[in-house]
Amino acid sequence: MSALHRMVDRPLESVDASVRAALAEQGFGVLTEIDVAATLRAKLGIERSGLKILGACNPTLANRALETDEAVALLLPCNVVLADRGSRTEVSIVDPRTLLSSPGLNDLAEDAVARLSAALDALEGVEPDAEGPTGAGGTRPLSQDDYEAIYARVPRLTVEVVIVGPEGVLLTRRAQGPCAGLWHLPGGTVRFGEPLAEAVVRVAEEELGASVSAGELFGYIEYPSHIERGLDCPVGMAFESRVSAPERPVRTVPGSIEWFTRLPEPMHEEQRNFLRAHELAT
Repeated sequence: MSALHRMVDRPLESVDASVRAALAEQGFGVLTEIDVAATLRAKLGIERSGLKILGACNPTLANRALETDEAVALLLPCNVVLADRGSRTEVSIVDPRTLLSSPGLNDLAEDAVARLSAALDALEGVEPDAEGPTGAGGTRPLSQDDYEAIYARVPRLTVEVVIVGPEGVLLTRRAQGPCAGLWHLPGGTVRFGEPLAEAVVRVAEEELGASVSAGELFGYIEYPSHIERGLDCPVGMAFESRVSAPERPVRTVPGSIEWFTRLPEPMHEEQRNFLRAHELAT
């Protein structure tokens, strides 16, 4: 999903207060707060790096949207995510343009983007490249429009994180998008200028909350099923990956993140064939 990103050179707790103040300057109040790390610790005994979700809402914009389409209520409030990146904090806000796609909401979505971007830019400690792409390799994800326009015409390079242990191979279950419900290797799109090994580290952190290092390149996976379904044309570079921080082991979540010796259904057929060919699972 497309999002607005900034990397801030301050720890999460310090940035939290600044984000709330910056949002308030743009007319957004914080209606909800979910401390994901604390919740997972309390409910599942899982330790992961700091992660908070703030539910922000601008009453004026919300009212305008609801008057146009009451179904917009399903998308409220707007999620603002604060992720601990060591001594830094990554702040991400869902891009309203990807949610408010109805023709009558385009102008409102652009207004919301301008306000949210202004809030991000007002944060003290935003790294110098924040006006351009940010993240690993100096880049951040493409906007949804750019993503669709580019990858409708060229292959999409991805990394696949292959973690194998005594319990089998680790798979996650896609929660949304055209592949929702499918079990798959943790993976994601490589950003512009991002080294493949760094992409593996980033994807593992985002999808598993785990610190890994990239090892041997097992090979590549092509996805003709995506082309047949009119989605895109991904090419996945599958890397053997090892947990690099024993104090943060991979934690399973039933139905979401699990180990398998016998591959489950439903699953990407291309990944199933790849894992079997490399004798990583049956």
